[in-house]
Amino acid sequence: MTRLLLSCLLLCCGFFVAAQQKIDAKKMQYVYTSKPNTIIYNDTLYQGAKQFKQLFINTHDPNIIHLYYAQQQNKIWGNVLSTIGSVGLIVGVQMASSSHNANVNTGWLLVGGGFLTAMGGGYLIALGKAQLQQATLLFNKRIAVKPYATIAPTQHGLGCVVHL
Repeated sequence: MTRLLLSCLLLCCGFFVAAQQKIDAKKMQYVYTSKPNTIIYNDTLYQGAKQFKQLFINTHDPNIIHLYYAQQQNKIWGNVLSTIGSVGLIVGVQMASSSHNANVNTGWLLVGGGFLTAMGGGYLIALGKAQLQQATLLFNKRIAVKPYATIAPTQHGLGCVVHL
């Protein structure tokens, strides 16, 4: 009975899980990959600060450019703080586990400070990803190709053509 109930539960959960991310060809898409910060736009894969700068600066939109620079700043400071926190954590564990009683308290302070610093760095990195996602959404809202209608000749005269 429990196997049947568990199988039904897993089957129901399977309806809400998607293995792939839907990509709209006409919009800029932030893609979740193993390499962070990947964008697909017009069938081109953009990765890294140089390619993002080229893509976002060409929009001439001050809000998108601001989000790009804020993302870069948060990513850099997040990596710096994570590295410093990791080093502090390692040194603190070595000092706390030593046999000298004088270094134990300092070691535990370094462990706590290193942990908090690494957590702050991780928060800044996550904030940078969120800002990059905001920039892509803002780009799609303001700059992406919008549907329009034109009048074009057809076999029977003039007709209305809608470009989607």
